[in-house]
Amino acid sequence: MKVNNKTNPVNISRISPLISPRPSTSVLAKSKHHRNTRSFAQATKGNTEDILKLKEAFPKLSTKKIIEMHNIAYNTNQKSCLKLNMTTKGPSRKQIIIPMSQDNSNIIITCADEHIFNINRFLKSIKSDVTANFLCSDNRDIIVTTNQIASSSDMSIIEKYIKESDNINPNDILSLRLPQSKSYLKILGIPYITNNGTPISHNQVEEVIKRIHLFNDITLSSCPRVIKASPKSDMAVIWIDIWDSQNGTKAKSLVNRCFNIGQHIATICGTNMNPGVPQCKNCWK
Repeated sequence: MKVNNKTNPVNISRISPLISPRPSTSVLAKSKHHRNTRSFAQATKGNTEDILKLKEAFPKLSTKKIIEMHNIAYNTNQKSCLKLNMTTKGPSRKQIIIPMSQDNSNIIITCADEHIFNINRFLKSIKSDVTANFLCSDNRDIIVTTNQIASSSDMSIIEKYIKESDNINPNDILSLRLPQSKSYLKILGIPYITNNGTPISHNQVEEVIKRIHLFNDITLSSCPRVIKASPKSDMAVIWIDIWDSQNGTKAKSLVNRCFNIGQHIATICGTNMNPGVPQCKNCWK
């Protein structure tokens, strides 16, 4: 019996086509198709149910647009929120303003070097870090410039020294104060036409503000300005400027607060600061 050493020819048509090996993870990561293989819920952050509802409502929008809509609606992206500059920076707060009569001012300014020396000596006695650099006269006020912002205890020491100085009339010296800045706000939700059929006036707004407890510690720097929200709107926008600290502390405490004007609910909102020359409450005439 003869053994046939020749192998039978292979029928290529009967063998299934070869499958290429699976690419590595690094290759898949670079592939655009692989990045899109994740589910919509996996590709998003935040509340999945809300995002899926937006996707169902707007099926033609891309994933990126849906996520942007969700972040804006629910304010999830805090870093991209617009921060309003509501406060105009006023004069340096490294100053102490001492309102007094013209006679007192003339007496103090003639011996300025002596008074600066004595003020620093008294400040050092209470272990204060504040140092008086120099003083000058502005109209009737005396302004003491310091190396840093003075505290209430520092100001009380300086006030006591000034009032006890020789040839000074203490009754003509008012309480010491620091420079202040302006903050800008607007009030929404008020009808432009009152019940009397006339447009709301700034005098009416001022009367209401005086009665509202939110404004107990607030001082207006100018008359409120009342305008219509738009030519065809029946609502008003009331712009108010207040005296504030350089950090806008008072303005921040008022933003998003609500109060009643008649039967209507008004809302206080922040607004961008007005351009112009910074002014201080103490030197503004």
